[in-house]
Amino acid sequence: MMHPPNMSQQMPPQSMVSGGTSMNSGGQANQNAQLSHQYIQEVNAMFMSSEFKNGETHEKKEMVGNTIYKYVEKLVGENKAPKITGMLIDLPEVELNYSVATWTNFFQKVQSAFNLIQESENNAPSGAQGSPPGLLKQEAQ
Repeated sequence: MMHPPNMSQQMPPQSMVSGGTSMNSGGQANQNAQLSHQYIQEVNAMFMSSEFKNGETHEKKEMVGNTIYKYVEKLVGENKAPKITGMLIDLPEVELNYSVATWTNFFQKVQSAFNLIQESENNAPSGAQGSPPGLLKQEAQ
């Protein structure tokens, strides 16, 4: 049985991506901490549910997608949230679980996916929107 890594609450990074712009955390630190706390509670509840523990891989990925979608949407906006959520749930199961187990890991994956999409759109022929060059992959350590 696969268990997610330690899911202790971690504080969010100092800026968040929203609609393609970076927001300074000056006035939003408390809001970010609340979002982080709520995210960790929901993800922990999902990982601990019997449906998740006993589910098939595709069912687990669907549960993860349903759990994280609203947080992806808050970070990147409604236009990019479906694509980024899809990119995340397409990761191999172990990497997906690791990527969503903490707020920091989740935030970094969402930001990486957002950046890939932005780069792809910036490099696409005018009038065309390309797909990101590939799925998010965990960098070698």
